[in-house]
This record gives sequence, structure tokens and C-alpha cells, in this order.
Amino acid sequence: MPMAHAGPYKVILNPFGGRLRGPAKASRLCSALDALKLDYNLVETTAPGHGSDLARQAVQEGWPVVVAAGGDGTINEVVNGMLAARSEGEAGILGIIP
Repeated sequence: MPMAHAGPYKVILNPFGGRLRGPAKASRLCSALDALKLDYNLVETTAPGHGSDLARQAVQEGWPVVVAAGGDGTINEVVNGMLAARSEGEAGILGIIP
């Protein structure tokens, strides 16, 4: 599978967004990312709005790729957080794992 960017990746996971839920979701996602030998850091949201805070922090810390892993609410939060943190029009690269 060709990758558009070598990373590193900040992965923001909503463990209850999307179809798979709970701790099994994080475990399955980490297994898939490890199999691809990706450089990533996984963080989980803990409350509504937390995805925005985590994405804003990731952009401010200089993560080149921020990945939203969850449902449409998670994606919305991550996009809004990235845009809130952008400087000079650059918010980094967004990845999505539904």
C-alpha cells in the first residue's frame, strides 16, 4: 500500500466512535499500524470536544500528519482542532481511519 507521507503520525482515536468499540478498537488499530511499520503515537479521546483539543495540540507540537480514527463526530472534532491551530494557513495533513 503506497503511503502519501512517511509520518510520524499522531493518531487520535475515539474508542466509541464508528463501528468497532472499546479497548478492542485500540488494540486492532495498533496491530494494523504496527504491521505497516508506521511511526505513530496513539491518543484516545475521553470526552466530547477532546478530539479538537488533541488535534490542536498535535498541530502546535509540529506533528506533520494528524489522523482521526472514529466516526463522523471524531473527524469533525479533529478537523476543527487542526484548523484552530493552523499558522500561516498550514494545518498539516489530515488522515482518516473510519
